[in-house]
Amino acid sequence: MVNAGDSAGGVAYAQRAMDALPSDRRSQSLLLMLREVEQAASRLRAMK
Repeated sequence: MVNAGDSAGGVAYAQRAMDALPSDRRSQSLLLMLREVEQAASRLRAMK
């Protein structure tokens, strides 16, 4: 979603997915992926 131009929607979707997971199912890899989504959104906002 972020790469398609919906930065806010992409970040919100990724955050909701992470929040929906029980804490014992959250991994470092998933947290890093969420950070990548946030960084991609930030880069797209900076380009506009």
